[in-house]
Amino acid sequence: MKTLYIVRHGKAQPRAEGIKDLDRALIPTGIERTRKTALWLKKIGIKPNMVLCSDALRCRETATILMANLLLPKSVQKISSELYLAEQKSLLAIVQKQDDGLDSIMLVAHDPGLCDLFNEASAMSLDKLPTSSVAGIVFQVDSWKEIDSKASEVVFLYSDKH
Repeated sequence: MKTLYIVRHGKAQPRAEGIKDLDRALIPTGIERTRKTALWLKKIGIKPNMVLCSDALRCRETATILMANLLLPKSVQKISSELYLAEQKSLLAIVQKQDDGLDSIMLVAHDPGLCDLFNEASAMSLDKLPTSSVAGIVFQVDSWKEIDSKASEVVFLYSDKH
């Protein structure tokens, strides 16, 4: 059994002249909502074996908040430029390449790729994942290479956004 936690980064600074997209930081609302998400994950006992994170600042900040609240060591984090604005197929390929010794992975990245990955993996149809939201999907497989929607179950979809 493999569990994938799909996390959309927290709300970030709006796009502005002079700020690279990669360098957009979380705004106070994004920090607070990510903390709420982290506390909810802690309450239900989530402890991923690995946190795969886009190299965008807003994703790194989101992962840092989550990891601090879940008491995860820095050693479980892997930052990858391949995750930056990646499409569903690329995200899936990256997850499928992970070590089968890992039972759970948290993926911190961007929409629309994350939402498309969630929709494909869950056989559901969301328009978008809200910022700071997290979905937990369990796959009844032994290898990350085998994950697909036929062997999956959405165990939760959390967002404090109303």
